[in-house]
Amino acid sequence: MQETHTDILIIGAGPSGLTLANQLERYGVRYRIIDQNKERSRFSKALVMHPRTLEMMDLLGLSQSFLQAGTPYKEIDFYYNEDMLAVLDFSNISVSADFPFVNVIPQSKTEEILESGLAQSRVERAVTLTGLEQQEELVHASIQKATSEETITARYVIGCDGAHSTTRHLLQIPFTGESEEVNVMLADVKLSPSKNGISLTSSDRGLVFVAPFQGEYTRVIVIDYKKQGEDFPEEITLADIEDSLAEIYPETLSLHEPYWISSFSASHRQASTYREGNVFLAGDAAHIHNPIGGQGMNVGIQDVMNLGWKLAYTVQHQLNETLLDSYHAERAPVAEEVIKKTSYLMKGMTIKSHYGIKARNKGMKWLLPNKKVQTKVTENMAQLDVDYSFTKFAKSFRKFTNVKKVESGNRVPDVSFLTPAKEEKTLYSMLRDHPCLYLIIAGEEHPPQYQEAVHNAVNAFNTRVGDILKPLFVTFQEVGDPRKTTDMDSELYLDLNEESNQRLHLTPGDMMVIRPDAYVLLHTSITETDQLTKALLHYFGHSL
Repeated sequence: MQETHTDILIIGAGPSGLTLANQLERYGVRYRIIDQNKERSRFSKALVMHPRTLEMMDLLGLSQSFLQAGTPYKEIDFYYNEDMLAVLDFSNISVSADFPFVNVIPQSKTEEILESGLAQSRVERAVTLTGLEQQEELVHASIQKATSEETITARYVIGCDGAHSTTRHLLQIPFTGESEEVNVMLADVKLSPSKNGISLTSSDRGLVFVAPFQGEYTRVIVIDYKKQGEDFPEEITLADIEDSLAEIYPETLSLHEPYWISSFSASHRQASTYREGNVFLAGDAAHIHNPIGGQGMNVGIQDVMNLGWKLAYTVQHQLNETLLDSYHAERAPVAEEVIKKTSYLMKGMTIKSHYGIKARNKGMKWLLPNKKVQTKVTENMAQLDVDYSFTKFAKSFRKFTNVKKVESGNRVPDVSFLTPAKEEKTLYSMLRDHPCLYLIIAGEEHPPQYQEAVHNAVNAFNTRVGDILKPLFVTFQEVGDPRKTTDMDSELYLDLNEESNQRLHLTPGDMMVIRPDAYVLLHTSITETDQLTKALLHYFGHSL
């Protein structure tokens, strides 16, 4: 039997596994990615990419590819029969997000774009995981190829192999939850008449979700209350869906040339732990829930964006396990909250009693037009409100420094800067190089000793941990001679529109350290440079 070695082994080449591979490739970390399927799926499956996930793709330098291949929608319309209940308007988040819309794109295209970001033939297909054994901080994975077997020894294994995860099964990690007892039919079809927007229509008979995507096809999802349990067809046909549409949808729709027809039973489950030794779970292998809100693929991609840089730092800088422990602590509660909310929404949208329907519709008409409610709901659906400030890792910074308005674990939106030569540079483009960015908002009143203190702090940290902390001096003022503002070797940037203040709440004299996945590590004052170094060393698992 052949034996090989790598740093990271990824099980599963769906959106989560491919996103993780893109990160590791950019870090220069040795990895392998295997998938049991012979080829990429041709079907659309997950269809919605939310604003925060588009920000993650921007960190990988792939956002424009997704925008070109997808169809952006700024609104989702809610109807009860022909009665408009509410409009969910994503333009409400335009102040804090550069992608104020949902991008509808077939999962097959998502996987194609992600795979194109890798070196050629990196995905090893028709390869099945058959065994896992952990010894002396290494993982020995047994795999089966078409004509041979192999043992891959890796420092870490990440199971991105879906709801029926072999990785999770081999680890015997409980996957607890329950069925929501709702059967769903779906199809990608050509519609007559065609539709121009995303809508969710409810009636006393069921629900219909319609989402056109690029090309001539439309995703149609149907929940028919009369076709549940034993009355649900064993194999869904186009006629089954057309029959239900005729009873639920207020307009006559003709469906033809189906590309994909499928069905599923909505349920929610979550792994009891996302980590067992040096094996991790991500995406559907770690959590599943019903499709309301289109959250599933997005949560999985953000799982691996959280985990990827931590794996790379641990491998490249010989960090201890403390940093990796933060993965489950940060991501498991996010999925738990998504499960709770989608289950609540499913119950709310499938109410069958006359009085319950009337109360729900009245509530939607009354609440959703309110701008504050709109913003809160759209930020939640867009996953912009996901943060990690509740974890012990974030809270640990408070004992070191005088934490300011933006807390550790808060999301960081993109910010545009200018170089002194007036060349544009964005915060996210600098995060693509994978450092932790150390922003210092410099003012004219800050004397040279603060610059020296920053320089000493960066050197002290990078010498101890590795070259991962990059200082950036930012000023809100025009600078004739950059040497008058900073004599450091670090780059100086101009923020003449004060976006750092509007989006990050930074003022002159502030310091902020930003993680590679665009979350705050620490926001404090320039006077606490030494304490900041101690806090970061503690976070990355080094003794003080």
